[in-house]
Amino acid sequence: MNTDQMRYFSALYEHRNAQRAAESVFMSRQGLVKSLNSLEQELGAPLFDNKAARICAPTAYGETFKAFVESSTAARNALMREFDAIRAREDRTISCGISTGVVGLFGANMLKDYEVKHPDYAIEYDEVPDLDCDTMLKTGACSLALTIAPFDEAFETQPIYSTNRCIWVNTKDPLAHRESVTIEDLRDYEIGTVGRTFKNYEQLIGLCRLRDVQLNRIETFSEMTQLYRFAATPGHASFTVPHVSELFTDLFHGAQEPVATVPIEDLPWEVGISWNKEHEMRPFEQQFIDHCVKFELSFFVRTRIELRLAGYSVVRGISPGQAPCRRDARGRRPATRRRTA
Repeated sequence: MNTDQMRYFSALYEHRNAQRAAESVFMSRQGLVKSLNSLEQELGAPLFDNKAARICAPTAYGETFKAFVESSTAARNALMREFDAIRAREDRTISCGISTGVVGLFGANMLKDYEVKHPDYAIEYDEVPDLDCDTMLKTGACSLALTIAPFDEAFETQPIYSTNRCIWVNTKDPLAHRESVTIEDLRDYEIGTVGRTFKNYEQLIGLCRLRDVQLNRIETFSEMTQLYRFAATPGHASFTVPHVSELFTDLFHGAQEPVATVPIEDLPWEVGISWNKEHEMRPFEQQFIDHCVKFELSFFVRTRIELRLAGYSVVRGISPGQAPCRRDARGRRPATRRRTA
């Protein structure tokens, strides 16, 4: 008996037809039946009534063997997780999931600075949408993750950054001149946002239900440039975050933009570094967590100094419902200069 035979058995048990079962495991019908016949000979019991029939039902032996396959698979998976944990303790690599937008906020220097200070260790990371990042952490595809709130209860999370989300609207829209807006202000607007793999989508839907706000239409986009163009149309608004808005502002070099950026209340964008509660933290992983917290603090201090030199101010750790300070003539948060990798 081997794992392939158990996989073929599970395929026939699920599909109840030898041809469909064979196709699901990418082999010929004859090969699948031959392998299962060999398994039945080894076990000394028939697992199916008639494998040649259009509908192939499992026998009582087959039902019992199904339970064995499930328990064996679970035991093997648990064993492999233990092996992975042993390898992880021996490894000097930090596997990190990063939610889309976080590297754009802090810059790649946050990761590079750690490797410079700790040359014996390396960081491997994948940048993926918010919910995919949570899934990576839950399934063990990474040991740490820079996640977006709301943080999953299965994780331990150290919050490191918070600001309010913003909207883009046409510069001639009345909302463009507001210090901040609420979800109620967006009644009857057509809304652009990132897709369902990002938490902003469900948070937006949830806030609309809570406040009994009916939006005209919600359209999802995969690129921020698409959201920017969408917002340029009167009667439209798109969701963004301050550091992404600043990237677009920089492209215009002080010229008139087609859209304005306005903070929206009660929809915070918060970043944390998370790990599974049962994860056995390695010392250098804790060092990386501490590094991220300190880096965010120094990042904020640098940004605040730059803005003050330019005559502006900025707020760190903005709580939900509190708008960032803005000081330019059109009521937008000013652009900041960012370090490059």
